[in-house]
Amino acid sequence: MSSIVTTVFSRTLSVFFVVLLSVFGMGGGLLFAQSTYNVDSSGDEADASVGDGVCASTLGTCTFRAALQEANSDPVQDIIDFSSIPTGAGGVARINVSTELDINNPVQILGRSAPGYATNQQPVIVLDGGGTPSGTDGLEIGSDDVVIEALSLVDFADDGIDVRAGTNVRISYSHIGLEPDGVTVSGNANNGIEVQGNGVVIGATDAHPNGGNVISGNSGNGVFLNGPDPRVRLGGNIIGLDASASQDRGNSAFGILIPSGTGSEIGYTSSSGVTYGNVISGNGTTGIALESTGHMVVGNVIGLDGSESVAIPNRIGVFLEVGSNVVGGASRGEKSNIIAGNDEEGIRIGRANQSTSNGNHVRNNYIGVSSTSVSFPNSTGIQVEFGSDNVIDSNVIGGNSIGVTIDNDSARNQVFRNLIGASASGNNIGNSSGGIRVASSPADLADANRVGGSLLADANIIGFNSSYGIAIEGERNVIAANYVGTDDAANDLSNDGPGIRITASNVIVGEAAGGGSVVGFNAGDGILVQNASSVSVAANYVGQTLAGDNVGNGGNGVGIVATSGNTASGNTVGYAYGGTVPGDPSPSSGAGNVVANNNGAGVAVRGAGTVEGNAMRGNSIFANAAVGIDLGNDGQTANDAQDSDTGPNQLQNFPELSAAETELTQSGDIQVRYQVDCDPANCDFGTNGLAIDLYRTSGGGATQGRTFLGSTFYAEADAGTFVTATITPPSSVTVEETDEVVALATDASGNTSEFTSTPDVLPVELAFFNGTREGVDTVLLEWTTLSESNNSGFYVEQKVDGSYQTVSSLVASQAPNGTTTEQQSYRFRVEDLEEGTTHTFRLRQVDVDGKTSYSETVDVKVGIQDAYKLEAYPNPVANGQQPTVRFAVDKSQPVTIELYNTLGQRVRTLYNDTPRVTGEFQKVQVDVNSLASGVYFIRMRGESFATTKKLVVVR
Repeated sequence: MSSIVTTVFSRTLSVFFVVLLSVFGMGGGLLFAQSTYNVDSSGDEADASVGDGVCASTLGTCTFRAALQEANSDPVQDIIDFSSIPTGAGGVARINVSTELDINNPVQILGRSAPGYATNQQPVIVLDGGGTPSGTDGLEIGSDDVVIEALSLVDFADDGIDVRAGTNVRISYSHIGLEPDGVTVSGNANNGIEVQGNGVVIGATDAHPNGGNVISGNSGNGVFLNGPDPRVRLGGNIIGLDASASQDRGNSAFGILIPSGTGSEIGYTSSSGVTYGNVISGNGTTGIALESTGHMVVGNVIGLDGSESVAIPNRIGVFLEVGSNVVGGASRGEKSNIIAGNDEEGIRIGRANQSTSNGNHVRNNYIGVSSTSVSFPNSTGIQVEFGSDNVIDSNVIGGNSIGVTIDNDSARNQVFRNLIGASASGNNIGNSSGGIRVASSPADLADANRVGGSLLADANIIGFNSSYGIAIEGERNVIAANYVGTDDAANDLSNDGPGIRITASNVIVGEAAGGGSVVGFNAGDGILVQNASSVSVAANYVGQTLAGDNVGNGGNGVGIVATSGNTASGNTVGYAYGGTVPGDPSPSSGAGNVVANNNGAGVAVRGAGTVEGNAMRGNSIFANAAVGIDLGNDGQTANDAQDSDTGPNQLQNFPELSAAETELTQSGDIQVRYQVDCDPANCDFGTNGLAIDLYRTSGGGATQGRTFLGSTFYAEADAGTFVTATITPPSSVTVEETDEVVALATDASGNTSEFTSTPDVLPVELAFFNGTREGVDTVLLEWTTLSESNNSGFYVEQKVDGSYQTVSSLVASQAPNGTTTEQQSYRFRVEDLEEGTTHTFRLRQVDVDGKTSYSETVDVKVGIQDAYKLEAYPNPVANGQQPTVRFAVDKSQPVTIELYNTLGQRVRTLYNDTPRVTGEFQKVQVDVNSLASGVYFIRMRGESFATTKKLVVVR
């Protein structure tokens, strides 16, 4: 007997007894024992006698195929060992596979046992399918409990590995599509790995932390999860690159494609807290494509090399074609995905014309940048198209063309807590076009896409973008709380265009009571509403932070513009005409905006298109370089007679305040006397009249309203005449006598005016203005000033047929250079008046720089006197002054004039007699030297009348 026969016989006999013991056991039961088959040949010959427990081909060698056949015949998990396999050139054992290698029972294929593996840490065993017929997989697995380690599967006519069935399958340390050198491509004709089984691990585990595979160079997908319910954990793999993760060796189609199943993990965090992510780059279409729900993508590098220093793009980074998937870990850092350098979108959510990509969560990723904030642009960072109810939060998104785009039939998507264009340390990683763009138009506001958190604690920080911060191009979307152009520490993160740009109607920019944005340092307007209507701008800080820091924008605070042929109407900045402005309309409590420190106007309404009905009420507007509100973008627009001109917001005339009759009462109320020169034919008074809002300025003569003081209505019946209103300031606001006030008028169509051109005090402190009849057709007008500042003089105007006409030449100031603190007196007669008629006069005071102010009006009846008259001047009475009481009656009767205090106590009797009946005033001097400061009342009584006049004494 030859030595080889003797050897085979001895091995067979030994195994025969082992098999007997294994099969029948010591107690006679049917048992199997684990066998180890040591491959000692790189041939592909079949086992000579399958099922005999002996790995032996007809040549007497143990080939891989023969060992696998024996393992398939044994339901116990056997081991295939390669420690005895001979190697050839390069230390590689190449097995030229002729037909498919099936795995039908548990087995461990331990390629790491091959000689030389421990030294090079790369596969030694090559399963080469270059000669296999069409449709041949390399390994086809149909069993549970299978381990495949350190094989190189190349050139198969179908998949490198196909897991048709089975759980508890692990594939590790292998090259699928690359030669053992990890560089040379010998790709399989279809997928690198296809999985239909449940519970498959591809790559690293805690027990095998370096067990990742290189799955590259295949003509189909790197990994393809197919079948009814595949479930896979992928970690530590390189998919699309060489083994060093530095060179492009992309799979021709997807890096990972999952069209079915649920619960797979692409990158994962183990129970010990270690995250095993994959490098997925260089693939022909998409790095990861999820076409089924319930998967997790964590800790991967997608689109860069393994060191995050070079872009090796996929066409798309991650494609979520359906919903309920999670991309990103629980927090930024080691558990985050790096999705950068891809040719198109970093993440695309949505499949064209199919609204199936709903409820995905993209969180805590770096998109367009590495983990060290180096920019590697995707075309778009994240694009949502035909997708709804997706959440995008806590990502760093920079370096892309656009950070986030929401488009085409997408609704209820939320974007908040992201850094867009700025890194966590405040570095510039701006997107080259814009930060966030929303172009989808949901069916109604209940379906709105939301950009920003409910409060600033959940805000996006959006800065350094080369155009806009946020652009809304679709109707019925909401911008909530964001930092745009700045951050919560008031740093300059300027976007190069407007902070927020709205070009669609029915959009909400800020929600009342803390739901608005801080918009600052942007090169253009803070908020620009362009060719859009019914936009609400509420509760935002534009040019100033909550803490009062100056973060002014380079343009206007808020711009509302319609270009030729377009419309921007019915927009609201703060409160609308029909809304009640509360005592505290500030952004923290109400819908009012703070608009301050901007390089243009606070709010500019302009354009050649239709720009009307834009209401701006309840805002705090101050310290802007131009005027507070600018209709026409041309500075302060003077009021015109009867408001007959047209333009932005119909160039609504602003209220004209009478300084002489604007005063602070003892109770703290503001008594304001004003008029709006507005013919009802030109202004929409509605039912209630024009809404008049009073504001305190920042001082210094500014025509901007910083602090809202209250509102009143100006009735249509009063059009063009002065009226007096009492406004009670909010309890939180203390008004001083030295405060300046301005006002706005808003008509019932929502057209808000500019602020009053001159704050509450006139350049002239007018103490007295009165008219008396002289004869039957002449009126003598007399007025006295206590002080004058840069006063050119006065024109007398008479109201004729509803409008005022100038009836005098300039009554020049008597003060040297128009400035004095001394009392000055003036007189002017108006003659040839219609008898038996009451005539109305006012003074138009002209400053040296051409600014004008108007006095209160005075009515004088010629031909027939009133039943009585009672006047007191000066009023208030200051130190050293003695007031004069003037009175007249139209028929002979006893008259008593008495002085009372606020307790109703009579202080003294000023007159008790029967006056002359001449139509002339009589005068009584009042000694107030002994009176304390306060309010007093002068009461005059006759047989047919009684009247009272207030007198204020100031010490």
